[in-house]
Amino acid sequence: MAIKAVEMVRKIRDENYERNHSLSREEQLRLIHEEAALFLVKLEQKKKSPSMQRKKVLITPSVTAAR
Repeated sequence: MAIKAVEMVRKIRDENYERNHSLSREEQLRLIHEEAALFLVKLEQKKKSPSMQRKKVLITPSVTAAR
């Protein structure tokens, strides 16, 4: 399965243009700051979720030999 990076970037760029082209610079900056703050909140929530916690694994010689 190939990743179509160029198509993905173009799609994101075009969506951002459509969403932001009518905004003033101040409105664009405010939007960026709001989205960054929301992203950081979500990131902190994910860090605290049990599924994102690193599990400590004890590797014994018998487990290492089986690999």
